[in-house]
Amino acid sequence: MSTVEGTLSQQLERFRKLRVAVVGDLFLERVLLGRMTGVAAEGPTPVLEVESRRHLLGGAGYAAEILAAFGCQVEVLAFAGDDEPGRIAGQLLEERGILPTLLRVAGLATPVVTRVLAMSQREAPHEAFRLRENPSPRLPEKEQGEFQLTLRQRLPTLDAVLLVEQGFGLVPGGVYHELEKRADRPPVVVGDLQSQALSARSLDALVLNVEEAAQAAGKLPRDEEEGIALAENLRARCGVRCLLLTRGSQPAIAAVEDEGTFLLPVEAVPVFDVTGAGETVSSVLAMALGAGMNWRSAAELALRAASLSVTLPGRAVVHPQELLRYEQRRTAALQAEKIVSLGQLRQIVANAKRRGLRVVWTNGCFDLLHVGHILYLEKAKQLGDLLIVGINSDASVRATKGPGRPIVHQAQRARLLASLSCIDYVLIFDDPSPKDIIAELKPDVYVKGGDYTVDTINQEERRIVEGYGGEIALLPGVEGMSTTELIRRILAAYTESNTSK
Repeated sequence: MSTVEGTLSQQLERFRKLRVAVVGDLFLERVLLGRMTGVAAEGPTPVLEVESRRHLLGGAGYAAEILAAFGCQVEVLAFAGDDEPGRIAGQLLEERGILPTLLRVAGLATPVVTRVLAMSQREAPHEAFRLRENPSPRLPEKEQGEFQLTLRQRLPTLDAVLLVEQGFGLVPGGVYHELEKRADRPPVVVGDLQSQALSARSLDALVLNVEEAAQAAGKLPRDEEEGIALAENLRARCGVRCLLLTRGSQPAIAAVEDEGTFLLPVEAVPVFDVTGAGETVSSVLAMALGAGMNWRSAAELALRAASLSVTLPGRAVVHPQELLRYEQRRTAALQAEKIVSLGQLRQIVANAKRRGLRVVWTNGCFDLLHVGHILYLEKAKQLGDLLIVGINSDASVRATKGPGRPIVHQAQRARLLASLSCIDYVLIFDDPSPKDIIAELKPDVYVKGGDYTVDTINQEERRIVEGYGGEIALLPGVEGMSTTELIRRILAAYTESNTSK
């Protein structure tokens, strides 16, 4: 298992220890699957012959299913009617190992959404239409108080709360007040709010798609710049610490208090069904934050889980092993894409500079990659936004270090460097000096190891960088840690071992 997979595996293992409550709108989903058999004789009405029907959990119930699939201890706190849909919903929760804390209200009808899926001999099923049975509930004050009290009693025992509101009117206002009283104490609270975004002051994080954000702000963003402004404005108005704005296949926008705003790429994947992508984002984000992950890492993981979910048929529930396999394929693809030609790199750097990103360049042999290299590269990445590493080809290494070097072939050295998260791109070059490449790309920062001084680095490279106004940074290495020293130790150990025999 790769380092990335190992890290994700450890994160997923922490999810299994989490105690999470999903609070809010619970509804029953009925799915009818049928085949189009023709048109009614009385008029232009398609006729669908139903072949199967099933019940699914919707809203808070669906989010709880996702959490339970990752091994969390999950409870659903919601209102439900004392009716058949309410009883079916409770039974489905229990079957999935989810604790149903359902407050039954006399006269309340459990909301039901009916989806009709039509299929033909040549096409996969698609949703023909959707029925939403949503009788406007009038929740008695007594039951609202019981709901609030139950939530108050649960909060000290939880790692995370996911608040799900999908316009059914079953989230009492007292819920927000109860969550606000917890101040900065655990649990982490994440909101997936369809129509009550401006009530979110008690939340740590709020997930909105662009249509929900536009409804709250009264304006749909026309481009990325307006999307960033919308996310920042709504975060401030809602008073949440993090607002994650999803925009379909376009990069998501995360506005984080005291950390600024950043774009999060969304994986380009073949989309089968987008149903449930929003619940997947908010559920995984709640788990990740509840497990102590930072804002960016938590949001990135949530978005990757959603990218996986839309590749699966129907309203999918992503499982940990599926996410691990997806991450394995994604990591391998990213590593391959990091190793670029000079032509590709020209376009990459030009695009980065148009976006105002700070480009960092460093180069070397990087033969027998060791901890000194890694610490050096991590420090280099901190100097900018995009780290490009040039590595000497095998021929250029032999020209400068002799016929016995390099130990590791250039393709393998490039692959090893590409596996490091701090490196964005790797370029193999043949000349002993990358001066022509530096002159063409004009990186903002040119980084060399601490065993150099400004006067001992290649002076032609120095004149080029200073000539276009770039910065030269010298980073200290790890004492006694170099490829030459590592080879010396290996030879000494090998010699001593053979001598003692």
